[in-house]
Amino acid sequence: LGEIGSLQSPLGDPGLPLAQLTDCSAGLAAARLRSALRLWGCRPPDAVGLQEFLQQLRTAQADARPRLAWGGHCLERYRDGVYLLPPFTAAAPPESLLLEPGEEQVVTGVGRVALRPAAGGFRLEQGEQVELRWRGGGERCRPAGRGGSVDLKKLLQEMAIPPWWRDRLPLLYIDGELLAVADLLRCESPRWPAVAEDAGPGWSLHWERPVFAADD
Repeated sequence: LGEIGSLQSPLGDPGLPLAQLTDCSAGLAAARLRSALRLWGCRPPDAVGLQEFLQQLRTAQADARPRLAWGGHCLERYRDGVYLLPPFTAAAPPESLLLEPGEEQVVTGVGRVALRPAAGGFRLEQGEQVELRWRGGGERCRPAGRGGSVDLKKLLQEMAIPPWWRDRLPLLYIDGELLAVADLLRCESPRWPAVAEDAGPGWSLHWERPVFAADD
């Protein structure tokens, strides 16, 4: 098989470089993909489905996203990689939710979210709650160090966040202000301390993403 490279998306999805599945024979590509899937704890798909997927990878346009679903698993191409998707059991949640300091909730299709004390975290006034929303389009954030606000869609593309995650990212709001994009990005706000050491304890969003369970 030769040395098989590996990739990981910014949110931890395991993957393989696209070139390792397209710049070789179909037989070698199938063997490499089966080997990777077994390493990740998955039973490989049937030979017909696997070969069809590999053919799609070879012929698809640069911005296409061929995918292969089987037995509760899913592979999808994103940019220059092919990734094993998380075990999503539901669509992204349609409605926002409120989260109190110290509270933990399980959100179907997203994972476990909690507000936990953190040095250098954001400030909450007495009685305030955090609202978690999901992308609806048009959101903007001013990342630290940038001169102005940026469309969230553009930011997620810059950060190489895979499309299957983008509608599932918890967007942290307080009083209608977008304060953070999950645990990935802070938006400039007076609620974030300028110097963490001088700020005392604050709060941060803790997000446990769905965990892949290997086949028996």
